[in-house]
Amino acid sequence: MTTFWDGPLSRDSRAAVEDVDWAALTHAYGAADDVPGQLAALRSADPTERDKAYWALYGNVFHQGTRYAATPYAARALISLAADPGTPERHRVLGLLASLAIGYDDAHLPRGFDAARLRREAAEAAERDPAEARREMEEWVAEAPSEDIRRNRAYHLEVFDFAFERDCMRWALESYDAVRAGTAVYRALLDDAAPAVRIAAAHLLAWFPEDAPRSVRALLALLDTEEHPTAAATAAVAALLLGGDPALADWAGEALGSDDEQLAWAAAFVLAGLGGGTARDEVVAVLRDRIAAEADAEEPDEAEGAAGEYAYPGTGHGDYAGFGADGCAGEPTACAPESEEEWAARVPYLDGDLAGLAMAALELLGEDGGDLDAV
Repeated sequence: MTTFWDGPLSRDSRAAVEDVDWAALTHAYGAADDVPGQLAALRSADPTERDKAYWALYGNVFHQGTRYAATPYAARALISLAADPGTPERHRVLGLLASLAIGYDDAHLPRGFDAARLRREAAEAAERDPAEARREMEEWVAEAPSEDIRRNRAYHLEVFDFAFERDCMRWALESYDAVRAGTAVYRALLDDAAPAVRIAAAHLLAWFPEDAPRSVRALLALLDTEEHPTAAATAAVAALLLGGDPALADWAGEALGSDDEQLAWAAAFVLAGLGGGTARDEVVAVLRDRIAAEADAEEPDEAEGAAGEYAYPGTGHGDYAGFGADGCAGEPTACAPESEEEWAARVPYLDGDLAGLAMAALELLGEDGGDLDAV
């Protein structure tokens, strides 16, 4: 078989690519025989070549959030690349792995990833009768609350392919488990010298609740020594999403008064997830300030805001695999921050719709997250 790799590479990394019959696997555009070259390009010394490879992979094995038969195999190769010190920009490898595991992370905030639900829905999809699934979808169309929504739902029915939807759920679960297999690698990378790698590793660990005990211990150990504010904030949110710990509340209580905006915002988010504690009033104030600061931001498109009305539940085109957010389009770097500086400048979870996140955090405290007049 052709060797695609240039430069020194571990045997495991080579095997993860060269021992796979990629032509027999598929992605969004057909046979996946182009994936080995794209994976190889992630180790290129040319940043333009790496950008093109990331763009391609976000578009084929993760097309608009959908995972495919080739995706779990790509994930295994990416884990090997993440573990290899010779791989440039390992933070980007970890970011891609997070996407392959769970899709778009905003669908799983502020409560974390529900792995049990993914497993249950994949099992249910595998057992469903296609005719019954179509009847249920016809009922869903008929129950639309408006004519506009009915037309959109009817379009989904028209293009509905149950076999593909069932495969999407299976591929989503297989991809999740493939990425989960690398949790020991991600925990080890919490000690990496590059802040961007520590941030990306912490962010990735948050999505595997079945491995929470070891991961929370590792994240709390990082918090004890971490001097980079964004890395500390990311580790804290990750630990929260994995269930939290009393030591996490202590950290957040101290960080809430930080002059660093990232730390204070993350601390408020963490404390909201833990119930607020004795700092409840201060947490509510920080979250309402965040909502007020975002109040002048552009309003989301009405159709996008009503995505739950249009997307058929229980298929691969939901939280785990489909159209919950914009896909990768346009420029090769459109899917994720590329530079170490960009990764080190923001907490991965706490970007995007900050007002929406703050509202959701307030609701965890039993507050009215949507009452902007109260801020």
